[in-house]
Amino acid sequence: MHSGIEVVMAAKGRKGKASGHKSERIGTIWGRPEWKKWVQDFAVFNRCDVGKLVDQALTRLAREQEFREPPER
Repeated sequence: MHSGIEVVMAAKGRKGKASGHKSERIGTIWGRPEWKKWVQDFAVFNRCDVGKLVDQALTRLAREQEFREPPER
């Protein structure tokens, strides 16, 4: 049985209040309960939610690999 961390940027078809732009679900990350707790603890340590933590990590990785800047979330 898998224990997952669901990364939800916003509900599908829902418009963000600030921007008015439509957001969609990106995906789901599966991992063991210990890994899930580690990710959640790391997000708390960084004073953010898991979605923001993933956003920060992907942005940093893209920059390190000299990939283009991400669009606004």
